This record gives sequence, structure tokens and C-alpha cells, in this order.
Amino acid sequence: MRRRTRLTVAEQREVTLRHGELAALTEHPSWATLLEVVVEEQERIERAIVRAAMRPGGLDQRRVDELRGFVKGLRWFVGTPMHAEHKLDEYLKTHGMQVEGGSA
Repeated sequence: MRRRTRLTVAEQREVTLRHGELAALTEHPSWATLLEVVVEEQERIERAIVRAAMRPGGLDQRRVDELRGFVKGLRWFVGTPMHAEHKLDEYLKTHGMQVEGGSA
């Protein structure tokens, strides 16, 4: 189990700022386009795996693992700003601050 360390005020401010900047990405007009492209890429990879599975030689497990890791990376990439937004909201609520667009 990882030990939690206390952050200094400056470190906490930096973490909060970073979470805010990441969360702002989801509000960018191109965010929906990025999500669509990620979904399309995941679907393309799934089709490639199915095609490979249908071949006489079957699947190359290393390639499957590589593609699985790539898809996990895509999910992490698009999930990071949404996770940051959630963490920022939690932080603001626990410190009695108003959450923009909502109530704390």
C-alpha cells in the first residue's frame, strides 16, 4: 500500500491547477471529434483482431497483446481529463468551494 504524503500549499495549488487544465480539455470544441476518432480506432483494431483470428494461422499473441495495450492507452488518454475533472470537483467540494456550473 502506498503511503500518502502531505502536499505543501504550493504543491496542492499546482495539482489543482493541473486538474483544472486537464478538465478544461473536455470543454474544447474538438473534444467530441477526438472521442469519435478514438472509438473508430478501437473498432478498427477489433476488426483487425477478428480478421486475424479467422486466418488459418490464427492470432499472433504478441500482436494481440500489443493492440490490447494500445487500446488501453487510448482509453487512458481520453479518460485522464474526465478523471481530472472528477478529482477537481471532489477537491473543491471537500474544501467548501463552489464548483463552476454546479453547487458544492
